[in-house]
Amino acid sequence: MRPLVPVSDAEDDDSAVYYGQALRILIPILDGPIGALTEDILAAIVILRLYEEMCDGDTGTHLHGSSRILNSMSSFAATGGLGEAASWVVLRQDIYWSLTHAQPLCIDLEFYKRSRSFLEDDAEALANRAVFLCAQALALSFQPGGCLDLAQWEELNESVEQWPELQPPEARPLWVDLSEDSRASVFPAMWMAQRAHVISYQHYHIARMLLTMFNPQLWVPSFGAFWRRRQADRIVANNLRMVVGLAMSNTSVIAAAFTASHTLQLVRA
Repeated sequence: MRPLVPVSDAEDDDSAVYYGQALRILIPILDGPIGALTEDILAAIVILRLYEEMCDGDTGTHLHGSSRILNSMSSFAATGGLGEAASWVVLRQDIYWSLTHAQPLCIDLEFYKRSRSFLEDDAEALANRAVFLCAQALALSFQPGGCLDLAQWEELNESVEQWPELQPPEARPLWVDLSEDSRASVFPAMWMAQRAHVISYQHYHIARMLLTMFNPQLWVPSFGAFWRRRQADRIVANNLRMVVGLAMSNTSVIAAAFTASHTLQLVRA
């Protein structure tokens, strides 16, 4: 019911009641030793964060709580099962918060490098790797101090540019229409075989946007910088169209609509 409230006149009194009951159970557990926390607790906080995201005045309380658990108990991201799955959801939640608030990530990305997603090639693993690539772009873009290292940017930019060629055939779009003349919409159509593939390509395009927007070479005083900035505007706009187009072309993937919305907030800011 809760996801329908912002887009309908539906009343939702039950969610707040259950939310309060969950907090009464969870708070004493979180006040205990960090080592006593389990993957079930992490999953519970992830669910509470989903509720928090849809509330007015989102303060990110549960996101900071789940990030604290992961940063203190890094094994969750590499244990498989519920703990690892919840860890990847937390990272996506952290990405959305960072995008919409232009703030650094809360989570230490080093913990994810031991994840099984970097060893397997199923759709979910490929999606997680794309999410991680996007998180790296965010971490570089919003790092404290605001001074980007050109060598780091070039290395990550190369990884992002190579990403499409590394995808297996089954993970690539089934059909793509990039033309604007044949359709009423300015957004491209891109049909994907699986939901995870939609998430993969969206985060790839977000990474492209971020690395283009925060390219250190754009701010080097030179005549060439004017040309690079105009080119950067086109690249960002094209990748934004792809993020939104993926959501519009694959309407059954609800998470894709949220991702597109958060990305639009980044550009609007």
